[in-house]
Amino acid sequence: MVHTHLGQRGMREGKIAAGEVEATCYRLHDTGCFTSLSPSIERTFQFEKGIRLLGYDLPQKELTPGDNISLRLYWEGDGPTEQSYHVFVHALGPDGRIYGQGDAVPQEGAMPTTRWWAGELVLDDHRIPIAEDAPPGRYTIALGLYDLETMQRLSVVGATGKAMPQDCALIEGVRIVPGD
Repeated sequence: MVHTHLGQRGMREGKIAAGEVEATCYRLHDTGCFTSLSPSIERTFQFEKGIRLLGYDLPQKELTPGDNISLRLYWEGDGPTEQSYHVFVHALGPDGRIYGQGDAVPQEGAMPTTRWWAGELVLDDHRIPIAEDAPPGRYTIALGLYDLETMQRLSVVGATGKAMPQDCALIEGVRIVPGD
């Protein structure tokens, strides 16, 4: 059974506090209660600790230097982990260098892996700024999970059952074209 929560129906906008009570505010997407939540690109990667990447959405395929890559990841876990893991996302240029990156606890800190339920679908949005000096060409996105205290990455296995090099999943990226 897939559990739902506000992070799947909207984007976290901020927090408000009244005394000892704190509330997280969300801007809800225009989705009905029975909308199927599934990635536009299905690609499964199995991480340690019972965490799976089921796929992703990458709406823009062509960008210019200075633009942001918008990426939505679809995570699922076997239950809460003992510690909170950070997601890293790197935009690797044609030369293999990193020209954009982002690191965050899932849902900008709102859904740490320590709070995941078994079978819960966790939608995780990332905006990765591309460097102004990024050369034109095809970019690959490398992503994974790591422990912030030790910087140790969780190992990951691709759909073929083969361990992924450098403990990161490689997914389809974008094409960077020269700006005006």
